[in-house]
Amino acid sequence: MNIILGIILFILLIEILLVIIFISTRLFIPQKPIKVSIKDKTFEVNAGEDLLSALYAEDIFIPSACGGQGTCGYCKVKVKSGGGRILPIEKEFIDKKEVKKGARLACQLKLMEDIELDLPAQYLDAKEYEAKLVSTKMLTPDIKELVFNVDAEDFCFQCGQYVQIKIPCKTSLNGYEFRAYSVACAENENCQFTLTVKLVDGGLGSTWLHRIEESKTITFTGPYGEWEFKSKQWEHLVLIGGGVGMAPLKSIVDTALEQKLSLPVSLYFGARTKKDLFYFDYFKELESKFDNFSSVFALSDEKIENWHGKTGFIHQVFAEDFHFSKYDKEKLHFFLCGPPPMIDGIMEILSTEQIPEDQIFYDKF
Repeated sequence: MNIILGIILFILLIEILLVIIFISTRLFIPQKPIKVSIKDKTFEVNAGEDLLSALYAEDIFIPSACGGQGTCGYCKVKVKSGGGRILPIEKEFIDKKEVKKGARLACQLKLMEDIELDLPAQYLDAKEYEAKLVSTKMLTPDIKELVFNVDAEDFCFQCGQYVQIKIPCKTSLNGYEFRAYSVACAENENCQFTLTVKLVDGGLGSTWLHRIEESKTITFTGPYGEWEFKSKQWEHLVLIGGGVGMAPLKSIVDTALEQKLSLPVSLYFGARTKKDLFYFDYFKELESKFDNFSSVFALSDEKIENWHGKTGFIHQVFAEDFHFSKYDKEKLHFFLCGPPPMIDGIMEILSTEQIPEDQIFYDKF
């Protein structure tokens, strides 16, 4: 008897909770469509939908590399009006200055009121394309080079930019997720682009890209990236990277040299061991051909045999090798790409040398 009574009370409790949820939904979620305005474009969505999904439904492909889980910070947008309060999870990627300017993560912003956005032109211009894998090569035991051919006349990118590859994902509501990869070749290289992908144990994107075979077709969006090559305004461009941070650095070097720019370009790159070092011979050959290009490679494992280059962490090697007194600091520009400890180390050096922040571009991963 007590068991039956308990079951009845449990069912009643569930029904009461469902009624409360229904009433709350009617009271707190607007029943009318929500208007989303972006410059001259306005569209409507259902209340409660997240902004990222709403934008993708309108073919506005803003960056997002974590499947909308709020763990990558790529889908950062500027809200001019509407949007409500920023959530704690967003503050992991948005600092106080950005909050005051209206920055939000699109994947975490639930549309409960009309909203007006200010999106960069590159987000509005980004499109979805298809590309065929035409060649692959293992650069290290776990880093693979993939070359894709794009059959689209309007596809073009600038050095230092990246694309987002659509990766099949059975656990995602959409059946796919996006992963971001920097382009590793010169601008507009015969409607092709090159990626260098490090295999990460359990990594959704890297595992899939390491397995796909040549002649297979992928879908991607882009290009993306805020960095702009202003060679005429700069006296010296310094590129510093580590690990798979090589991709955008190679893109910049290839572009500068192919365009026969007189701008001096210095590359500093760090790896742990010789087997982790790639494109070393390629850059040394470029160094012998171009007077305005120099490269310094360093290995952090100091026990490496038959290595005649620099040893130590790359930010330490850079501090010892680069002489700021030779240059006008106002015309020096830096592009940094690599793991957070490396970026932090370089930023500390540049801060000590009083290099303005607007002369530094960095990408941590």
